[in-house]
Amino acid sequence: MKKRLVRLLALLLTISLLLPAGCARTPDSGTSGESENIIAESGGSAGDSTAGSSAPDASSASSSGETAPFDDSEHRKFQAFTNELFLESVAADTVTLHYTLAHPEQYGITDYEITLGSPDSGSSEQNTQEMQAALNTLVSFQYEKLPEDDRLTFDVLKDYLETGLEGTEFLYYEDLFAPISGLQGNLPIVMSEYTFRTERDITDYLALLEQIPSYLDAAADYERTRAGKGFVMPSGCIGDVIEACTDFVSAGSENMMISTFNERLDAFEGLDEDQKAAWKAQNEEAVTTLIFPAYRKLIRCLQEIRSAEAGSGGLCTL
Repeated sequence: MKKRLVRLLALLLTISLLLPAGCARTPDSGTSGESENIIAESGGSAGDSTAGSSAPDASSASSSGETAPFDDSEHRKFQAFTNELFLESVAADTVTLHYTLAHPEQYGITDYEITLGSPDSGSSEQNTQEMQAALNTLVSFQYEKLPEDDRLTFDVLKDYLETGLEGTEFLYYEDLFAPISGLQGNLPIVMSEYTFRTERDITDYLALLEQIPSYLDAAADYERTRAGKGFVMPSGCIGDVIEACTDFVSAGSENMMISTFNERLDAFEGLDEDQKAAWKAQNEEAVTTLIFPAYRKLIRCLQEIRSAEAGSGGLCTL
């Protein structure tokens, strides 16, 4: 749950940073062109007008379209808060960072941990505490002294955090695995669309592959806990997930995580053929010796859960 919340938060704050009064910078930063890096996969640009601009003062409210004067100091403090929250959210795991910022170093993010995060970290007390702390800080701002764009960010962020806190009471209601949009299918797709812009992206990607077995183990443990609490998936849905996992493994050397990696590497300029061949071999070995066994292990877990589920009759029995 936390990974989903983190990515939504990163997207929310990204949108706020693209607004005229929401440039992604600390109050004393004058770096231009920063917002061009946001949403790395979109290929778009926020435009020069949003990057490196200073916050307008109260006297400029009418010319900038504001309906009322605002306090420049409060605006700058709010921008510093949302900027910090954005950086923390976007760097929560390597996949989120990579898909959000094309050039994280331009935001001061150079030394980051290579991690997939944890699929069940939303159940942690720390997650709840972090959301509550962010909400406490947010509501400490003087809303009436913020410009219109900041107020919009404030409103959406407040609703987002309050909804997230309400959801902590229903942690085990979420299926990580589902026939259509489950983790078993989304994970390979996300990794297969992982863009290679630099050689570091390639080495980060290969390091992430090594974490997939433990990531799936954590997801399987989460599903066992859900089943123990009575939130087991219907037998038919479990069967569909098992079939999808089986198809993924049986693809062998034609598996998408092998074929798409080779295609991205072939399209990467500046690498000699020996380096490409070495990385292709490393990727294929990781997929066949680490990820395929992890999926087989997941299949066994789902089969155990399915055999223990006696067919509850669905929602009508509740």
